[in-house]
Amino acid sequence: MKKLFIFLLVAFGHSASAQDVRPQFYGPIVPNKVADKYIPAYYQDISGLLGYRLGINLDKRLLQIDSATLLS
Repeated sequence: MKKLFIFLLVAFGHSASAQDVRPQFYGPIVPNKVADKYIPAYYQDISGLLGYRLGINLDKRLLQIDSATLLS
């Protein structure tokens, strides 16, 4: 019985140390042809039907929410 206990202890102890291995991450295989460019949100102009609906959502819903109640 003691031999079985020691065997299980060694077996599970070895498997726990194998889980500590971190995966190796690689970079992209194909390099980007276009460099990323950061554009602040206030520079973007969304127009058309989508811009209209976003404006209505902002005015009629998002600016009417009581943030104190929501955060409590």
